[in-house]
Amino acid sequence: MAISQAKLIQAARRVFAQDGYKAASIVEIAQVAGIAVGGVYLLYPSKLELFLAVYRAEDEKTKNRIVGRIDWSQPRAAFAAYLRATTQAMRRNKILAEWQSDVPGEQVRQAYQDEAKQAGAGHSLALRGEFFAEQVQQWRRDGILRPGATDQIISELFTAVAAIDTLEGIAPKTMKFMVDAVLEQLFVGE
Repeated sequence: MAISQAKLIQAARRVFAQDGYKAASIVEIAQVAGIAVGGVYLLYPSKLELFLAVYRAEDEKTKNRIVGRIDWSQPRAAFAAYLRATTQAMRRNKILAEWQSDVPGEQVRQAYQDEAKQAGAGHSLALRGEFFAEQVQQWRRDGILRPGATDQIISELFTAVAAIDTLEGIAPKTMKFMVDAVLEQLFVGE
């Protein structure tokens, strides 16, 4: 029985969201999709390749949903809201949480970095979402961001905040204080 990539991605998403990457199996994904294991491998040569496709779709869907909920008219507040929402999404979603893992997280991060380099962007904010990257560029043109607030610093800030968020014993009040201090360094005084 032939299956479309979209249906396989949907089945794989269900399994990865329920079990996480390590516990998920191609056999289980094939069963959920209603196809033979070989059918999975015809479309994706490895569990990692299938996961990358699922991750990209989940990441894009989540970022689009977050972007639609934020009032972008206040840059500092919008940046904080986007940072908070993406960090929460990573904490709550087993698929997105894999970004912080060794396997497959390292491979996911590398794939995103490779795509940014192929696009000629080097260390691209596109990793954080196209709309967000466009907003940052606009804030730069408008003189709202400090000159030292490079794409690399902003992108790594997201990674750092997500990593800190996974630590035990960090109170929400402390996290807010830290983010506010960072925003003070990124944005020109308002």
